Amino acid sequence: MNGVLNAWPMMLDERLINDVRRHDSPLLRRIEPVLHEQLQRAIIECRRKQVERLWMDLIDRGSLAGHEIEEVL
Repeated sequence: MNGVLNAWPMMLDERLINDVRRHDSPLLRRIEPVLHEQLQRAIIECRRKQVERLWMDLIDRGSLAGHEIEEVL
């Protein structure tokens, strides 16, 4: 996706997509940060239990090693 999150229906003409990208570039620049934020929220929500476990471990111990985080996630 070339680093962008906006997506188009499969059957949409590629020329139309390119026209939209060219003409609505300012709009797409405003939309991208919102889509990135929503993706981050979705990832956290999918792993909520693991994130909460790490959070509690961090509160209890004050720090976590990288391998401990990798093991949980």
